[in-house]
Amino acid sequence: MQSKFVELDVNDFSQLIHAVRVKGIWFKSLEVEYRKKNRMILVRFRGAKSMILSEDYLMTIESQLEAIKKQYIQPLIEKCHTNFILNFSVNAQGRISPEADLSIKLDCRQKPTNMHDAFREPFGILMPFALYISNIEFRGHNYNVAVVEANLKITAEELLETLEFPLVAPRTKEQWYHMASIIFMEAKEEYRYEVSVPCVEGEMHWDHKMSTVQMTLFDNSRSTRKAAEGR
Repeated sequence: MQSKFVELDVNDFSQLIHAVRVKGIWFKSLEVEYRKKNRMILVRFRGAKSMILSEDYLMTIESQLEAIKKQYIQPLIEKCHTNFILNFSVNAQGRISPEADLSIKLDCRQKPTNMHDAFREPFGILMPFALYISNIEFRGHNYNVAVVEANLKITAEELLETLEFPLVAPRTKEQWYHMASIIFMEAKEEYRYEVSVPCVEGEMHWDHKMSTVQMTLFDNSRSTRKAAEGR
């Protein structure tokens, strides 16, 4: 199976449908990445091209892609104002899965004065989605938390309802900020920090976290050989 890559301007989604028709793209999965900095949508098809596709298939794909645009992409861009990646599986008839794998990537405030200052913006966007989040990754650089990235599974109806009514349970807010205080202090001790925390029913499970440890090693073999040759 080949991977077909299409790059689009955020305001010209019609190119995607045109590309499917003209290039005969038949695909089993679809990835849509939004990059906030340059307002670009990157679309990746996993499948085959130069296929002879029926009009029924093309019409189904066209309606499905329009639905993704209206029910996922536009609301996320308008409400979250951040980078995200959507992944969908597609059946042989061109029908896209009702549930999407969504990754939301948020920057923390640079040089925060305290823990709340660092996490206020990313948590403000993510906490309403708490029940759908399966994992949150925290990455730090230069002794500060820099990025928060959440992974979730969500339907279009759940997404639209959450964006329209962004409710946060008091218990979720309390528990998340308790975890954030630990993460904030740990990141202060590491030049490069990375920890992945699983989430169940809206709460982070710190006891099951996965951390990445980076070590820098130097090859001293050359200098050792030179020293030996000089003796």
